[in-house]
Amino acid sequence: MLLGACSSLNAQAAARAGTDPAATASTSASARPAGPADALDAREETARSRPTEAMAQLGALLQTLPPDAPQRTRALALRGVLQARRDNADDVEASLQALDALKPTQPLAAAAAGLVRATQARTAGPGRRADRLAQDALALLPADAPDPLRWSLLVLQADIKDDIGDHAAALRLRHQILALAERSGSLWRRCDARGALAYTLLQAGQAEPGRAFVDEALAMARAAGNHLAISRALNVQIFFLAESGDQAGELAALEGAIFHARQAGSREDAVLGLANLADHYLKRGDFDTALKLSREALPLARALGDRASESVALGNIGLALISKRQLDEGLRHTRASMALEERAGALVTMASFELETGSYLERAGYLREAVAAYQRQRKLADEVSRRDQQQAVLELQEAHEHEGRQRELDLLERDRDLQQARLLNQTLTRRFWAASALAALLLVGVVGLLLHRLRRHNTELKEGNAVLRTLSEHDALTGLANRHYWQRLQQAAPGGATAPFEGALLLIDIDHFKRINDRHGHAAGDTVLVEVARRLRAVLRAPDLIVRWGGEEFLVVTPALPQDQLEQLAQRLLGAVGDRPVALGAGAEAVTASLGFASFPTTPTGLAVRWERALGLVDTALYLAKAHGRNLAYGIRELHARDEVALTEISHGLESAWRQGDVQLTALRGPAAPSKTGAANPANPADPADPAGPPRPGNASARRSDAAVGGVTR
Repeated sequence: MLLGACSSLNAQAAARAGTDPAATASTSASARPAGPADALDAREETARSRPTEAMAQLGALLQTLPPDAPQRTRALALRGVLQARRDNADDVEASLQALDALKPTQPLAAAAAGLVRATQARTAGPGRRADRLAQDALALLPADAPDPLRWSLLVLQADIKDDIGDHAAALRLRHQILALAERSGSLWRRCDARGALAYTLLQAGQAEPGRAFVDEALAMARAAGNHLAISRALNVQIFFLAESGDQAGELAALEGAIFHARQAGSREDAVLGLANLADHYLKRGDFDTALKLSREALPLARALGDRASESVALGNIGLALISKRQLDEGLRHTRASMALEERAGALVTMASFELETGSYLERAGYLREAVAAYQRQRKLADEVSRRDQQQAVLELQEAHEHEGRQRELDLLERDRDLQQARLLNQTLTRRFWAASALAALLLVGVVGLLLHRLRRHNTELKEGNAVLRTLSEHDALTGLANRHYWQRLQQAAPGGATAPFEGALLLIDIDHFKRINDRHGHAAGDTVLVEVARRLRAVLRAPDLIVRWGGEEFLVVTPALPQDQLEQLAQRLLGAVGDRPVALGAGAEAVTASLGFASFPTTPTGLAVRWERALGLVDTALYLAKAHGRNLAYGIRELHARDEVALTEISHGLESAWRQGDVQLTALRGPAAPSKTGAANPANPADPADPAGPPRPGNASARRSDAAVGGVTR
């Protein structure tokens, strides 16, 4: 479990809570400021490593500043940002009220308040709302605004752009930030700007220019002897070393980041370094060292009140114990980590950690627990997908309503003009009868024009609603229908969602998709999703429906098919995904998928099955395919259940029911996974099981059956 390490993420970690009373001040912060502006610059630098101390200093400084001093706006904004990063809603609201009160007299106040609100929105959960608030705040910034305030807004928006995957926009902002840093002459700004630019370049797939920037930041920090700047630069360099496979260099950078964070007196950065170092040893299989480091980080994180670092430490302890085959104690720590994330509402982090936990359980041989973790991850991913979709629809609706309100304001303005025209007409009527007739004709023309425009606006509103509905029911990345579209179809069908489902379901999950994102970046992951969607569409017929079900999962719905045709379709889908690698820039990546499938009503009993139950059965078959080696398809051929009670028992233990003969499954193997050059990969996953039954945990690779390749019924 890894804690983010780019400079912007370091700033978040440093701002959460706590300070070391014995910490040594940085070189530039040790000198006494010559004036309010210099004092604010010093407090901003202090906040990077000792946020609590900086907030106390800002409180004292605000007591000395006159109510109309421009520096007061900057001081309130900086304090509000630190409070927002610590997610202290009451204190943030007090700072916002003070800034709002300054708006009539201080030109900077509106933009400063926008900075605090955008930071608060990002802390609650990075997304489009935080992006829009940051853009609005930048638009409110006067042209002659001080560089530090402009710097803070640009850095925030660049960080948000990275959060939502818009790396092209983030790069444009990072170059503006670098220009501001050079103009300021501040060492820490120049180093941070280069480190953040390097990290964004890496995320955008431009590792070479990014490496040059982080090397430059590290050289500048070392030349100045600034320990905190060295630690931050090393934390960015770690990603480049990991990307190039330099394990020795990565380890040296991790240890160096911790050393320099401690020299700078930044306990937050030291805890961050310990978490990342523990993750390094976890991935290399040195579970004893990972356990030792995580246990060292845990009390430090708790002393700081740093929820994110505490969660990472607990999670890494749990993963190390699971890998050491101490299952119960390991699961206790992972659950404690998940409880912290759940209290913070961090669904995305929870889903990612469940996926990581499942992979460690799987490698340790705990297949049943791994399947349970994957199922929990699936539910969390579904919830994240629903939340993101709802948020996107709300944002679209909000933008549409904003346009509607603007049109209404325009109409009201025109109506006011019309009323004034009427008054003028009445005055002229009393004086000049001829002029009154002309004014009446003009009035009729104005009214007709307004009515025409009103009808046109109503038409545009209807068209906009249609567009909104289309956007909410289709995946923007792949162009496929999404979950919301399929659910609407189910509700609109005769009998609604409770009616028996008739047809075939095939649920497809891209294998090791997180590894692709970690290795090549999210842009490469998007490329893989688009290409897999294209390949799946090419296999299907016109009546078949394919839905991006969420994350890396796709759902195929077809009319009911004979069992042999359904198995042929499943085999073709496996082949379409895995026959050849996906091109990624100058290279390529081998991609395979796991698949669960069934046709309803099932044979031989013909029991009617609701849509949700049908999906649950297919989902369980998919997880069997994942647990038994991946690049496989498991299909339900026969289901000996005559009522809902028997169906429920089978659904909760499909593998046990398979072993007892209550279910007959078909196992299909995907194509041999190609290498990046397209050659066959000898490390293809083993066959799922022999005809005697499902494999015991840990023995999937030792049980081979050539008959399984053709899809022999178990």
